[in-house]
Amino acid sequence: CALAITGLWPTRPRPSPTPPGAVSGGVEVNFISEPFEATIYLDGEQLLDRNGAPHKTPCTVVDLPPEVYRVVLKHDGYPDLDAGEFDFAETREIEVSWKPWRYHGQGATPR
Repeated sequence: CALAITGLWPTRPRPSPTPPGAVSGGVEVNFISEPFEATIYLDGEQLLDRNGAPHKTPCTVVDLPPEVYRVVLKHDGYPDLDAGEFDFAETREIEVSWKPWRYHGQGATPR
């Protein structure tokens, strides 16, 4: 005797596709400065790697929550550079320079 059962188990929803630049629920953001070796602060907190060392430019930081942050870069011998607020759900690169001061952010403008 053969028994055929169909349609009794619900199917699992498929995960939504990962958006470009997203990693494990977060996003990748590139930080570039002139001169290099600037430290990065998001909302006043220094951005540290998994070993507790500060991220220094140029770098790509992975798994950042896609939220709005105030980005400040600090470099010895220069005043702190407040690049502005960025929505990392939209912005994937922050590029700044102290010579002369300039701003460039791909994907969004400072607010």
